[in-house]
Amino acid sequence: MKLIITLFLLCIVNFGFSQINKAEYFIDTDPGTDMGFEIPITQGDDITKSFSINTTGLSLGIHTLYIRTRDINKFLVLIL
Repeated sequence: MKLIITLFLLCIVNFGFSQINKAEYFIDTDPGTDMGFEIPITQGDDITKSFSINTTGLSLGIHTLYIRTRDINKFLVLIL
């Protein structure tokens, strides 16, 4: 089963950070920076992106989806 998610990947508070250039997601357990499933994006200050998440292999029950973004200075923003 696939879950289709539409998310607004934003740098929540812009403290002068650069544009977002990478996004990734993971479910339940953090595999480490740059080790999640990549979300292809076009670099920008605010990102709006629709993408599919493969839920094959997940057990029945509650799971947590995490989305992490990075700017060109490698500052990470974790969106829950």
